[in-house]
Amino acid sequence: MLNSDNYFAINIKKSETARRDICRGLVLAENPFRLLMIAIGCIADMSGDGTFLSSCQQSLENIYGAGLEDPQYIDNRISELKESIGKLERCLITCNDNARERLQFALRLQRNELEKLLKKAEKTA
Repeated sequence: MLNSDNYFAINIKKSETARRDICRGLVLAENPFRLLMIAIGCIADMSGDGTFLSSCQQSLENIYGAGLEDPQYIDNRISELKESIGKLERCLITCNDNARERLQFALRLQRNELEKLLKKAEKTA
């Protein structure tokens, strides 16, 4: 049987995962509503309140239309990523060595995301 220490450890792990996913999403300049859903999912898991999760998710989808399966979102995100990749590539030319590693990392992440979204766009077209 789980005691309060076990629940605490489980919740710490859930929050670490959510923090990692949110930080990565910020680096990738992901849709803020997707990042919000990560936080909401973590809160719902940690509190055991599935109604909170489904209510928030339904509201976000109905009101804001957020989601990776939305063709308009995919097209907008592809445009954003192409623009961002261009900026990063231009910055790499003039940046110092300290910034170069971080910019290259961000560039790899954004190129990977762009590749995934282009595949999604092909499937929905």
